[in-house]
Amino acid sequence: MDAEKPRSRWSTITGFRSGLLVFVLAGSLVSAAQTDTTRSLYRIELNDGTVVQGELLDPVAGAIRVRTDAFGVVEVLMQRVVRMERIDRTLPAPSRPGSTVEAPRGRRAARATVPDSSRWFRDRHRTRYTVALSALPVRRGEHSYRNTWLAVQSVHVAPIDHLEVFGGLEVSSLLSFSPNAPGVVVGARTGWSVTPHVHLGAAGLYSNTPYEIPAPFNRFEDDKVRQGLFAGHGLLTVGTERFHGTFSAGVRYHEWDGWEPRPSYALAVAARVIPKLWVVTDNWLVHADGRYRAWWSAGLRFVSRRVAVDLSFVNNEELREDVFLGLPFVSVSINFGRVRP
Repeated sequence: MDAEKPRSRWSTITGFRSGLLVFVLAGSLVSAAQTDTTRSLYRIELNDGTVVQGELLDPVAGAIRVRTDAFGVVEVLMQRVVRMERIDRTLPAPSRPGSTVEAPRGRRAARATVPDSSRWFRDRHRTRYTVALSALPVRRGEHSYRNTWLAVQSVHVAPIDHLEVFGGLEVSSLLSFSPNAPGVVVGARTGWSVTPHVHLGAAGLYSNTPYEIPAPFNRFEDDKVRQGLFAGHGLLTVGTERFHGTFSAGVRYHEWDGWEPRPSYALAVAARVIPKLWVVTDNWLVHADGRYRAWWSAGLRFVSRRVAVDLSFVNNEELREDVFLGLPFVSVSINFGRVRP
């Protein structure tokens, strides 16, 4: 009798199990290879001066999540973030990815408001409107040059935190060979944050520029000695760096006529609707010649990290009769300072 042959252990089920094992091992190798990729670091600055540095994870509603070397994963409220920038150097990706259990709706809402260094950069022109100033604090090194109507050249400098000084020349009257040219504008502004959404400040200036731009090459249009004007305003700003409004009230002193008997008021609003576009409006109530006169303006501001361009229309009761939209207002500002980290 023939000896019984050993039975083969190979079967369809055995082959399927072996193939599945090979597939799992291959997936593990691919996952291991992916952990060697690199991810960028981000530097996040909060409104109290705190700096958080680490790798961004999936956000949650109202906050962003950051993996740091010292404290692990931390959550930062979005309303406290004032600046976020990407750091060029990279770090190895973690072996265990961040949790993605947050609801998709919450992630979309968070991504819509989280500042991004390439989009929602810190705009240095946020502290002013068309002409009016806000009480938003400035940081040392936020310097800029401004050209308005090609007629007024001014420089704005922040030598220390919370203080901005500015000075400029009105040069259009040089073309009329006026003996009073050029006009001078000097002033200062300060602003402090009482709460994250309430800011107080004050501004003052002196000016002896003409009230109207003189006609070129006509020296008789601006031959009288100009009266200097001193003005001081208290500022109350409510809002954030992207959406804010400022109410101001103050007094004026005329070099020859003395104090203006009634105060002046202003209400200005600015909204950064998209990263590089502001909507701005100024509204003034000025007492002159025995009664209050209203001035208003509305326009757009196009911004980048270095340049801002204002395109607005300025109007009042008299101008509206002849020019419905008002006079065009064009201003260009260029940053040249360097803010300390």
